[in-house]
Amino acid sequence: MAHLKFDILVNEVVGFPLLHSYIEANFAGDDNELLDLLFTKAEDSPYPLQQWVEALLRFEQWLETHRLSHPIANQISYVACSAEAGSAYATLTQLPDQLFDMLENYGCDDAEPIQ
Repeated sequence: MAHLKFDILVNEVVGFPLLHSYIEANFAGDDNELLDLLFTKAEDSPYPLQQWVEALLRFEQWLETHRLSHPIANQISYVACSAEAGSAYATLTQLPDQLFDMLENYGCDDAEPIQ
């Protein structure tokens, strides 16, 4: 089942090499739990799966810029909170933008500094 979900994820980002690289780096392998978590959270939101991948990539970039580390499962949960907060505006706002606004306004208290 993980391979099927991985294939679905890859098909969602055809034509976007940076997103494809992000998926390969973070979701390739047999980690059913991460894929299950991502798909469950994405299905519960009004945002398409491609926007979820874009938001997660943007989160990773934000963490790198701020020299922070945060487990990907926690990143998915944070994106889910951002999706929930912006769901009333889903037709007006892209999930990566909604996430970035949340990060800039509230930060990510659970993230750990990189030494």
